[in-house]
Amino acid sequence: MKRLNVFWASILFLVLSCFSVSFLSAGPEGLDRFLGYWIIDQQATLENAPHSPKYSVQDDGPRMPEMIAKIADRMSLEVTPTEIIYYQGSDQNAPSRKVPFIVDVVEAEKVVLKTESAGQEVYLTLTLAGDRQMNFRSSQTDDLDFYIWRKAEE
Repeated sequence: MKRLNVFWASILFLVLSCFSVSFLSAGPEGLDRFLGYWIIDQQATLENAPHSPKYSVQDDGPRMPEMIAKIADRMSLEVTPTEIIYYQGSDQNAPSRKVPFIVDVVEAEKVVLKTESAGQEVYLTLTLAGDRQMNFRSSQTDDLDFYIWRKAEE
Protein backbone atom coordinates (compact mmCIF):
# COMPACT_ATOMS: atom_id res chain seq x y z
CA MET A 1 0.00 0.00 0.00
CA LYS A 2 2.85 2.38 0.84
CA ARG A 3 4.44 1.81 -2.60
CA LEU A 4 1.14 2.59 -4.28
CA ASN A 5 0.80 5.89 -2.38
CA VAL A 6 4.38 6.87 -3.27
CA PHE A 7 3.67 6.00 -6.92
CA TRP A 8 0.52 8.18 -7.06
CA ALA A 9 2.23 10.99 -5.15
CA SER A 10 5.05 10.92 -7.71
CA ILE A 11 2.57 10.98 -10.61
CA LEU A 12 0.67 13.89 -9.04
CA PHE A 13 3.92 15.81 -8.48
CA LEU A 14 4.94 15.24 -12.10
CA VAL A 15 1.57 16.40 -13.46
CA LEU A 16 1.51 19.50 -11.26
CA SER A 17 5.12 20.33 -12.19
CA CYS A 18 4.34 20.15 -15.91
CA PHE A 19 1.21 22.27 -15.45
CA SER A 20 3.10 24.89 -13.44
CA VAL A 21 5.90 25.16 -15.99
CA SER A 22 3.50 25.56 -18.93
CA PHE A 23 1.38 28.08 -17.03
CA LEU A 24 4.36 30.18 -15.99
CA SER A 25 5.90 30.19 -19.45
CA ALA A 26 2.67 31.39 -21.05
CA GLY A 27 2.52 34.44 -18.83
CA PRO A 28 -0.52 35.98 -17.15
CA GLU A 29 -3.80 35.10 -18.82
CA GLY A 30 -4.62 37.54 -21.63
CA LEU A 31 -1.01 38.68 -21.99
CA ASP A 32 0.01 35.67 -24.09
CA ARG A 33 -1.23 37.32 -27.32
CA PHE A 34 1.27 40.13 -26.78
CA LEU A 35 4.30 38.08 -25.79
CA GLY A 36 7.17 38.15 -28.26
CA TYR A 37 9.37 40.42 -30.32
CA TRP A 38 7.77 43.45 -32.04
CA ILE A 39 8.92 45.85 -34.74
CA ILE A 40 7.26 48.95 -36.13
CA ASP A 41 4.92 48.28 -39.05
CA GLN A 42 5.84 51.31 -41.15
CA GLN A 43 2.89 51.19 -43.56
CA ALA A 44 0.26 50.66 -40.85
CA THR A 45 1.83 53.43 -38.76
CA LEU A 46 1.79 55.83 -41.70
CA GLU A 47 -1.90 55.06 -42.24
CA ASN A 48 -2.66 55.50 -38.52
CA ALA A 49 -0.66 58.73 -38.03
CA PRO A 50 -3.47 61.15 -39.04
CA HIS A 51 -5.55 59.83 -36.10
CA SER A 52 -3.05 61.18 -33.57
CA PRO A 53 -3.46 64.63 -32.01
CA LYS A 54 0.32 65.03 -32.37
CA TYR A 55 0.16 64.66 -36.15
CA SER A 56 -0.22 67.67 -38.44
CA VAL A 57 -0.84 67.02 -42.13
CA GLN A 58 0.58 70.45 -42.96
CA ASP A 59 3.71 70.20 -40.80
CA ASP A 60 4.40 66.48 -40.67
CA GLY A 61 2.79 65.08 -43.82
CA PRO A 62 5.72 65.33 -46.25
CA ARG A 63 8.29 64.19 -43.65
CA MET A 64 6.24 61.45 -41.99
CA PRO A 65 7.39 58.45 -44.10
CA GLU A 66 11.05 59.32 -43.49
CA MET A 67 10.48 59.96 -39.76
CA ILE A 68 8.70 56.62 -39.30
CA ALA A 69 11.42 54.77 -41.22
CA LYS A 70 14.16 56.29 -39.06
CA ILE A 71 12.38 55.39 -35.83
CA ALA A 72 11.63 51.87 -37.12
CA ASP A 73 15.35 51.39 -37.79
CA ARG A 74 16.20 52.52 -34.27
CA MET A 75 13.59 50.82 -32.13
CA SER A 76 12.09 47.41 -31.43
CA LEU A 77 10.66 45.81 -28.31
CA GLU A 78 9.97 42.49 -26.67
CA VAL A 79 7.10 41.71 -24.33
CA THR A 80 7.88 39.01 -21.76
CA PRO A 81 5.61 37.79 -18.93
CA THR A 82 7.23 40.27 -16.52
CA GLU A 83 8.80 43.13 -18.49
CA ILE A 84 8.97 45.06 -21.72
CA ILE A 85 12.46 45.20 -23.18
CA TYR A 86 13.34 48.04 -25.54
CA TYR A 87 16.08 47.54 -28.09
CA GLN A 88 18.01 50.03 -30.16
CA GLY A 89 17.31 48.87 -33.68
CA SER A 90 16.80 45.19 -34.26
CA ASP A 91 19.80 43.99 -32.24
CA GLN A 92 18.23 41.76 -29.60
CA ASN A 93 21.64 41.39 -27.96
CA ALA A 94 21.69 45.04 -26.91
CA PRO A 95 18.66 45.93 -24.81
CA SER A 96 18.58 49.63 -24.02
CA ARG A 97 15.92 49.53 -21.31
CA LYS A 98 13.89 47.00 -19.35
CA VAL A 99 10.56 48.01 -17.85
CA PRO A 100 9.10 45.59 -15.29
CA PHE A 101 5.31 45.54 -14.97
CA ILE A 102 2.32 43.81 -13.44
CA VAL A 103 -0.83 43.08 -15.40
CA ASP A 104 -3.53 45.49 -14.20
CA VAL A 105 -6.47 44.94 -16.60
CA VAL A 106 -7.22 42.28 -19.20
CA GLU A 107 -9.96 42.87 -21.77
CA ALA A 108 -10.89 41.13 -25.02
CA GLU A 109 -8.58 43.18 -27.26
CA LYS A 110 -6.18 44.81 -24.81
CA VAL A 111 -4.16 44.59 -21.63
CA VAL A 112 -3.17 47.38 -19.30
CA LEU A 113 0.17 47.00 -17.56
CA LYS A 114 1.17 48.93 -14.45
CA THR A 115 4.73 50.07 -13.94
CA GLU A 116 6.58 52.93 -12.27
CA SER A 117 8.72 55.76 -13.58
CA ALA A 118 10.36 58.42 -11.41
CA GLY A 119 8.23 57.36 -8.46
CA GLN A 120 4.91 57.67 -10.33
CA GLU A 121 2.56 54.96 -11.52
CA VAL A 122 2.48 54.61 -15.28
CA TYR A 123 -0.02 52.55 -17.27
CA LEU A 124 0.99 50.93 -20.54
CA THR A 125 -1.88 49.87 -22.78
CA LEU A 126 -1.32 47.21 -25.42
CA THR A 127 -4.22 46.93 -27.88
CA LEU A 128 -4.58 44.44 -30.71
CA ALA A 129 -4.73 46.37 -33.99
CA GLY A 130 -5.03 43.64 -36.59
CA ASP A 131 -3.46 40.34 -37.51
CA ARG A 132 -0.19 40.17 -35.52
CA GLN A 133 -0.33 43.93 -34.88
CA MET A 134 -0.70 46.04 -31.77
CA ASN A 135 -0.81 49.65 -30.66
CA PHE A 136 1.20 50.61 -27.58
CA ARG A 137 0.31 53.64 -25.44
CA SER A 138 1.65 55.10 -22.24
CA SER A 139 -0.19 57.20 -19.67
CA GLN A 140 3.03 59.18 -19.24
CA THR A 141 3.57 60.30 -22.83
CA ASP A 142 1.82 60.31 -26.19
CA ASP A 143 4.97 60.45 -28.32
CA LEU A 144 4.40 57.13 -30.08
CA ASP A 145 0.64 56.74 -29.63
CA PHE A 146 -0.06 56.27 -33.34
CA TYR A 147 2.64 53.67 -33.99
CA ILE A 148 1.48 50.21 -34.99
CA TRP A 149 3.77 47.36 -34.03
CA ARG A 150 3.98 44.10 -35.95
CA LYS A 151 4.96 40.81 -34.36
CA ALA A 152 8.24 39.75 -35.91
CA GLU A 153 8.57 36.30 -37.45
CA GLU A 154 9.65 33.70 -34.94
